[in-house]
Amino acid sequence: MAIFSMDIFIILIASVVAWFLAQFFKLVWLPKKSIVSALTTSGGMPSAHSATVVTFATLLLLYDGLTAVTALALLVMMIVIRDAVGVRLAVGNNAIILKKSLAKNKKLAEQVMVERGHTFEQALVGTAIGLVVTFITYLIFFAI
Repeated sequence: MAIFSMDIFIILIASVVAWFLAQFFKLVWLPKKSIVSALTTSGGMPSAHSATVVTFATLLLLYDGLTAVTALALLVMMIVIRDAVGVRLAVGNNAIILKKSLAKNKKLAEQVMVERGHTFEQALVGTAIGLVVTFITYLIFFAI
């Protein structure tokens, strides 16, 4: 596999498309958001983290087989999804509690950033989007 081949570029572009689709679908689940807000929002339905890493890792696996690089991509995929569902969700929930407890001190409460992680369902839908993008990309560019 060449480092800068067109095939790798296609895999990267497909991963970005999966991210964009997941962010765009947030308009469906959160209709009051603007397009800019939906594209830049962290957390919520569906998980763009999951969609992006699933597309990248699975396309790389289908393209190159199980190599050391692919194994690393699959490991990073599992870490990113676990982090989005576990750590980031817990931190976001704690930030909400902290912000509520600081309600009397508005200046201090405004400094608390609330970035939500993902529930299991949100990560699952993001994973499904990633697999659909993988399937379509593979059929168009790599299936012979």
